[in-house]
Amino acid sequence: MRHLFRTLTAAAILAAWTGFGHAQDAIDKAKAGAFDARVFAGGPGRMAYACFVRAYDADHLARHPKQKVTAMKLLMSAEHPPGEEMNYSFRLGVNYRHRPGDFDSSGFCNHALAEDHGAEIRFDCAVDCEGGGINVALSKDDKSAIVRL
Repeated sequence: MRHLFRTLTAAAILAAWTGFGHAQDAIDKAKAGAFDARVFAGGPGRMAYACFVRAYDADHLARHPKQKVTAMKLLMSAEHPPGEEMNYSFRLGVNYRHRPGDFDSSGFCNHALAEDHGAEIRFDCAVDCEGGGINVALSKDDKSAIVRL
């Protein structure tokens, strides 16, 4: 009986772990490909990059005195090694109003479905070394990236 309980527990843990690790399998490949084409301005092929930059001018910062960020830069990359799945990664740079220097973070991404935003496809990105994560989506007009912490 104990052996059966251990086997069932191990099977449940394995099923939960493998289901969690493969969010990309849960979405429609055609929709994911269409999203990639929007982000990278065409199919990513073997390697592609997309860069998004936002800098806030003095007028905007004066109207929003509690805003801490003065500029953000987001680099998304996609690489398709022969015989492997598409790999996605990001690098995010941030400048703060009252802190000198450039702050940046990076990590890997997978496509995911946003449970709380309907059926939006986005990149679900994790920061290396358990540093949290970001989600990257596109605006409806494809003119900007939306980064959610």
